[in-house]
Amino acid sequence: RSQTRNWPRSISSRTTFMATGTTRSCRREGQLSHVICARRLSSGQTILIAHNIDLAPRVSSLNEGDVVSFSGEYEWNPKGGVVHWTHRDSDGRHSAGWIKHDRQAFQ
Repeated sequence: RSQTRNWPRSISSRTTFMATGTTRSCRREGQLSHVICARRLSSGQTILIAHNIDLAPRVSSLNEGDVVSFSGEYEWNPKGGVVHWTHRDSDGRHSAGWIKHDRQAFQ
């Protein structure tokens, strides 16, 4: 059963979302240049972060249990949601997002 099932639908999609959480797992997503990381938030919920490493640097030395802060565009789905756009948008259509780990910002 997904821990994100009860994520509040009151947060509308395409909303800039900032939080701090603990890394649970990370994996490269197929042929795409995204790293998908599950983060447990202080609320106890788990959310996925899709970080595009074609447009932003890979978060160095990220391990399970590390605390990270992040900002990006939240997209609701039945499993709880995903945060995309954790980097700058060269076209200017999205707010610049980021991931912070070990006092370093990745965007």
